[in-house]
Amino acid sequence: MTNNELVVRSGAVERRYGFDGVFGEETSQKEVYNSVVSPLIDCIIAGYNCTVFAYGQTGTGKTYTMIGDRIDTLEDVSVGMIPRSASHLFDELERIDSKIEHTVRVSFIEIYNEEVRDLLTGGGTTVKIYDDPENRGSVCVKGVKEATVFTVQEVNELLQVGLAERQTTSTNVNRQSSRSHSIFTLSVVTRELTVEGDELIKVGKLYLVDLAGSENIGRSGSTEMRAREAGNINKSLLTLGKVIKALAQKAQHEARPRPA
Repeated sequence: MTNNELVVRSGAVERRYGFDGVFGEETSQKEVYNSVVSPLIDCIIAGYNCTVFAYGQTGTGKTYTMIGDRIDTLEDVSVGMIPRSASHLFDELERIDSKIEHTVRVSFIEIYNEEVRDLLTGGGTTVKIYDDPENRGSVCVKGVKEATVFTVQEVNELLQVGLAERQTTSTNVNRQSSRSHSIFTLSVVTRELTVEGDELIKVGKLYLVDLAGSENIGRSGSTEMRAREAGNINKSLLTLGKVIKALAQKAQHEARPRPA
């Protein structure tokens, strides 16, 4: 292993895996946030879209990393990436020029058994994916609730609402296994007047994704419906991996959405 690459050899076969950083088990949530997520807050205020994935096997702590044990207070050391992002965002918005207006919205969806559910509508309303008619090559999710928020407390309350709706169950390897991929989105719109008197509008989004964990069905003890869930989870994670690899290599990919 070098500072940015791990080499695995098995006989004549050699595989190389690149990485930007490694955190040990003693690393705090705050340290992970400051390294991975914190630099993105200025980016979304500037109008860029950014995404953070928590990816890995079931039971490895993805939901803990993204959410933490408590979200009602930032004083708790376990607080995860989502509450920390919301707090950081509002702190930064307070520091920008008072002449710049801003609006913050949040949405919270999950992908469960290949269906998209809105976690903020109560009951997990199913919504549909479409090709975006205004942005060729992109997709949009129609009918998702976007709630306007003014404080960190409001964000945390909506996060609690969504978590209560999310699909989870107990398996042999995880007492509270997420059975869906969840996407919590912080959207920022800023408006300001240029020197020429034109209105400049910037829209940036931070997608915070807590993926369901890949699992060995035999080891997890999943049967019947839970086994089908695991099959869908593993299939979608495999597809996601192929898409990310293709994007990293600037190659074409064929993972296109289909109507849900």
